[in-house]
Amino acid sequence: MPTVTPPETPAALQADHDQPAVTETVPEPVTETPPETVTVTETTPPSAYDPEAATARMQALQAQGRTLAQIAATLTAEGVPTKQGRPWHKSTVNYLLKTRGR
Repeated sequence: MPTVTPPETPAALQADHDQPAVTETVPEPVTETPPETVTVTETTPPSAYDPEAATARMQALQAQGRTLAQIAATLTAEGVPTKQGRPWHKSTVNYLLKTRGR
């Protein structure tokens, strides 16, 4: 015959509630204080497109034996502005050298 266990008595249930509750300590959230002052630095806007100055620089680089791609990369790295404000391309360098210089 199978053994049957009796259901828990109210006294057994009460014994579980007499145990101390388990608590978890949660650290307080860290809040950063905002800085006292904010420093704003002004940036210099890029200089205006100057095809004569750009062409003169291209001619100087070409006299050093640089390729069109190297000239374009140098102008972009030096921050010489293009008409559209994009990086220099070798075809643009070629066009300006053909139409304004050489």
